[in-house]
Amino acid sequence: MKIEKLDIKGFGKFQNQVFILNKGMNVIYGSNEAGKSTLQAFIKGMLFGLKGGRRAKDGTLPDIRQFRPWSGHLYGGILEYTLDDGGRYTVGRNFQKSTVNLQDAYSNDITNEFAAGKEEGIKFAEQHLGLSEKSFVRTAFIGQMQSFVDPEGKKVLAERLLNLRQTGDEEVSFRKAMQALKDAQLSYVGSERTTTRPLNLVETRLVDALKKEQELIELHESRMDIYASIVQLKKESTRLQAQREELIKAKKILLENRQIADQKRLAFKLGEYRDQLVRTRNDSQKTEEEIAVLQAKLEHLNGYNDFTRSDANELSSNYTRYQILEKELEELQRLKTENKEKLEQAEKILKQYKLFETEKERIAKVLEETLYQKSGVQDVIPKRTRPGTQKVLPAAILFLAVAILTEIFLIRNYLPDWVNILILILCATLMTIFSIILYIAAVRQKQSQKETYIQYQSKRANNQSLLNEWMRDVKVENLQDFIGLKAMYENNCHACVKLRSEHDILQQRETKLLTQIEGLKTKVSPLLNRVNLGFSSGRIAKEDIQAWTNNLEACFSYISDIREMEGMKSR
Repeated sequence: MKIEKLDIKGFGKFQNQVFILNKGMNVIYGSNEAGKSTLQAFIKGMLFGLKGGRRAKDGTLPDIRQFRPWSGHLYGGILEYTLDDGGRYTVGRNFQKSTVNLQDAYSNDITNEFAAGKEEGIKFAEQHLGLSEKSFVRTAFIGQMQSFVDPEGKKVLAERLLNLRQTGDEEVSFRKAMQALKDAQLSYVGSERTTTRPLNLVETRLVDALKKEQELIELHESRMDIYASIVQLKKESTRLQAQREELIKAKKILLENRQIADQKRLAFKLGEYRDQLVRTRNDSQKTEEEIAVLQAKLEHLNGYNDFTRSDANELSSNYTRYQILEKELEELQRLKTENKEKLEQAEKILKQYKLFETEKERIAKVLEETLYQKSGVQDVIPKRTRPGTQKVLPAAILFLAVAILTEIFLIRNYLPDWVNILILILCATLMTIFSIILYIAAVRQKQSQKETYIQYQSKRANNQSLLNEWMRDVKVENLQDFIGLKAMYENNCHACVKLRSEHDILQQRETKLLTQIEGLKTKVSPLLNRVNLGFSSGRIAKEDIQAWTNNLEACFSYISDIREMEGMKSR
């Protein structure tokens, strides 16, 4: 057997890794924990499967649990190998589901052609290697630090060779002994599954004692923790009491300082009011001049007199919504561009491999006949003719032969000679006729089988010719790549449908956004047009909104200042 390829989907530390082995000896090396032993265990598991069960006494996990991937990947893989007679096989295993699939060089499923055991599954490796799993492990399968056969291994090999020589079966002589030992252990000692044996009683008492010891330890630790907490809380209480007294003193000082500060601020304000009254009286003329200047400035902003704060708030709100909608429109247009590029790329691939669309039904039919039809000719050739030919005629011939023998040896002396002769002639004639009919039926059956076989071979050759022609058209070298390319084409078809649907949705959203933007422009334009501020390039410009807002605020400020100055003047 020559292993050619290892495709590990998930096994131990390996995930989606492929190893292609060359002819001759292959050396796989690496540092500690690089995965050499895991790779060796994968080969053994693909040939003979992985054993389950409980942990060993030393805590070692069984193989089926030891190499399960932590990341949740598919637990299994594919192994390709070639035998010395040229036969090429592919075995795939799913260790999580305990399933195995074996295919020959033509991708035909031959799993059911091998004997299967209850625990180990199909035994194809034993037939192809000529070794059982135990013999393989003791000879060809050399693990880490096991480059020699230990005494136990020598004993096992010697016993198996002796059993094979004496009985023809390498395990026959040990079964009864192992069963007797298991029965004796179960009766006098007990096991993990028993409940009333001496071993179980001792284990039960030991478990109870350990639980009680743990409870006492936890109770002692709990009491110590509570005592330490009480001491710590007393210290914390003393510290907080001292801190409280300090805070009370600080609060009293702060209250006194606040009263002094309030009195200082009151005296300062009174001084300011006095100075302000003096300045107001002295600056009355100056105030009148400033009012005149503000009124002159206000005349340039006559268009803003009719606006209110609500108009400003509405304009600000509409412009904010306008900015948000414009950003959404820009993002939407970017998504449309990306969608268009992806759609063009997918349509380019569909156009390049248009063969899968024009020949869709024929390709599906040829692939189904090629991949799923068994290679055995016996499935397409009729196995027998009609029941009347193969059952009735031989029975009639046998009956006539019995009749002839009966007439010759039993009733010959009781009938006249001419009657005996007539019976013999009649029976012989019928036997001849039936034999001729049976011969003709056999010849016709053989001819029918030959014609059926020729049709089968012709159909298979035509399918292979079509596949070769299609693979040349799409420039692939093997059937697996052709099937993968077909799957890629179908995925791109689904992607195109999805992208077109997304494009329609984006188009609808774009139309809706443009409608909303135009609505906001309709609301904003009257406010800007009344003060001779219009749109620049069909958009609501930030400068126009800022100028309108600044002018309105200036108008409100001038009016407020004039009123304030007039009020001060009247006082």
